[in-house]
Amino acid sequence: GAMNVLRREVQIQLRKHNYPFVCKRKADVRKNKQKNNNGPAASAAQVAAAAAPPPAATHGVDPSPLPEREVKIIDFSNKVYVAPLTTVGNLPFRRIMKKMGADITCGEMALAENLLQGQPSEWALLRRHPCEDVFGIQIASGFPDQFTRAAELIEAEVRASVVS
Repeated sequence: GAMNVLRREVQIQLRKHNYPFVCKRKADVRKNKQKNNNGPAASAAQVAAAAAPPPAATHGVDPSPLPEREVKIIDFSNKVYVAPLTTVGNLPFRRIMKKMGADITCGEMALAENLLQGQPSEWALLRRHPCEDVFGIQIASGFPDQFTRAAELIEAEVRASVVS
């Protein structure tokens, strides 16, 4: 059967915005500390700093990396790598490509926002067959916080060799 199928309980957590993201919890703790430092005796500078939006580069999410893990080095030299961006890279097509000699397969481009909302059509792009021994996932987003949460979600819920 297919791998990387979104579990129902994870989909519900994503849709209700209850998924236990580590990166989001760190950002929430930092926000609460800023609020608590703004009691009645807070200076004008503290109030202004707390009212200012978070830096544009992080959109309020802690940019620190996820915990380190062992990384497997993939040798791309002299390999056939099938990585379509959209439309033709579905699971049946990739299985045919494996039968025809592809060494590395990659799913179609998935939008981080839709993955974070638990949309089944977007999660279908991450599905893989057991014959896809080296499998890549392509993620697109315009915001660093979405990339951070999508990376954490993929690390926890998906088996992939490459994420780009």
